[in-house]
Amino acid sequence: MKLVPIQEFFESRFESEHRRTKPETLEDESKFYKEFTESVNRTKDILYVAKSFGVTLISIGVSTGRIEGCKEFPFNPTGSLFCNGYTEGGRPIAWEITDKLGYRGCGNRTQHQLVRTDGGQAPLTALYEFKDGEWYANVRW
Repeated sequence: MKLVPIQEFFESRFESEHRRTKPETLEDESKFYKEFTESVNRTKDILYVAKSFGVTLISIGVSTGRIEGCKEFPFNPTGSLFCNGYTEGGRPIAWEITDKLGYRGCGNRTQHQLVRTDGGQAPLTALYEFKDGEWYANVRW
């Protein structure tokens, strides 16, 4: 795994998704850009709120042994947010993050589904780590 600065990760994902989807018309191109930008903004919102709770490691849609309960999570991690920690009142921080941003769905100890009642694009799937004052994506390339 390699830590990649968040902006570099976003740019790389933009390029790979653009190549994969191959927008053919100006309308398709515009739609792709709008949807990708929405995904980036939702990702940034999650990371901002996570940091406000002191979270320095968060998974969006990927399994990792570095987060309690994530490795043995019995379901596909796609569409879920994972992070360690609880509020002073004992509530999982994953639930606090999703509630604050308007996500709905079910949750477990360190997990909560990323279901939006307003539809829209999902955040970008990756393991994110806050280090030296910056967010990074932990990637395999």
